[in-house]
Order: sequence, then C-alpha cells, then structure tokens
Amino acid sequence: MQRERIIEQVRPNETISRLKLLSLLREEYPHAKLNTLDWHIHTLLVQGKLVRKGRGSYAVASNESILSSFTPTLPEELSEIGQRLGRKFPLITTCVWTTSVLHSFVMQQPTITYWLVEVERDEVDAIFNFILNDLFINGLSIPIIRSDDLALMERYTHGRSIMLLVKPLISEAPLRKNDDELNVPTAEKIIVDLVADANVFGFLVEELPSLFADLSHRFLLNQDRLRRYARRRHKLSLFDSYLPQLP
Repeated sequence: MQRERIIEQVRPNETISRLKLLSLLREEYPHAKLNTLDWHIHTLLVQGKLVRKGRGSYAVASNESILSSFTPTLPEELSEIGQRLGRKFPLITTCVWTTSVLHSFVMQQPTITYWLVEVERDEVDAIFNFILNDLFINGLSIPIIRSDDLALMERYTHGRSIMLLVKPLISEAPLRKNDDELNVPTAEKIIVDLVADANVFGFLVEELPSLFADLSHRFLLNQDRLRRYARRRHKLSLFDSYLPQLP
C-alpha cells in the first residue's frame, strides 16, 4: 500500500520525527487531511511496521526485531533470592538485576559484578537482614552490603568477583516483569542510574556513550521514559545536555 512505501525510505531502527513522517505521507497522499495522515501513522503502529521511540518520534521495525524491550537476565541464585523476597515480603516492591547484563555492551570488562536488590528506602534494613540470613542458610558465600556503606565497600570488593548490593529503589522507577514475574529494571532506568549513582557505578560511567549507542541499536529505548526518570533523579538537565552528544 502507499503508506507502507514510506518505511522503505527510512533505514530500520533510525529515529524519525512525526513531522518527517507526515511529510513523507504527504508525498503519497497530497490531498489528504491531517487526521487522515495521522490515521496512516496509527495503522503502521498497529501493524508493527512502526514503533514509538518517544513523544513525536518513531522508528521503523527491522527484521532483527529491535522492537523487543531490554529485559535483564538473572543468575539462578539471584532469581531465587528475588522469589523468596516476594514470598516473604509480598507487599514490598523490589527490583533485582545484575551488572553482568551490561558486559556485552562495554569494551573494558569490569573486574567485579554487582548483584543488586533494590527496595523501598524504609525497607532496606529489613531486606538486608533477610538476605544476609538467607545467604547463610543457603550456603552462598557472596558478600552483601548496603550501597550507602561506601566506607566498607572496598574491603568487601577486594579480591571478589561478585558482590550483592541492597540499594534504595527510587519511587516511580521504570520497571518491567521478567518471565518469573520478578521486577527488573528497564534499559532507561539502568542508563539514568549509571549517571545518578556514579558512586556505585563509577566503573561503568566511562563506557556510557558506547553502552547507550549499542542499547539504542539493539533495543527499543523510550526517550520520554528516560527523561521522566532522569527528572525523578534530578539529572534531567544533565541528560538534556549529554544525550545529544552520544552517537
């Protein structure tokens, strides 16, 4: 159909603005009204040939299905910890993930991997004590520390390849469910946290430009979601000046 010819003029995964889309559609439908052109955009979205990348911006789907959202995988032991937390504290929102999911996006491989359990700030101590006992009961010799206890961090990380951090979860953080119904972070949350929590993720900050570019190429990133969360973390002005410089 005529409207589908416009996607042939745009490279797969390339971001295109609504104004540009309307301009391309206008070439195919020179006498169409604006609401008709918007209807064609809506149809392409429903068909999966076009996806939203933010307010007023879209991307053309590729055969490699960049449309999938980034869903961090979890080590079996960390997944089991998350499930036990869910059973013990069903009313507390937790988020679990590991920095190992970023290793394929960075050139310089970190010497340490963090397993992260993020939880509502008022519940950090309760969750920390539960996990501490849980690790002992299940025989896992993984150091566990509150992310705020920076003075102790170097002592625990020395010579260790894995460490479990219990970290406050920012309210309204963008999360998603994995196959085990555990909350894991979206790519947008991870990107903002790498900047906002540089005291924790400092070893990855230098890799952020290439990490962001690779994530953008392989997965769908929502700029609106990223900016909303950056505002929650008081980093919006930094991202507004920083993001345009990224590849």
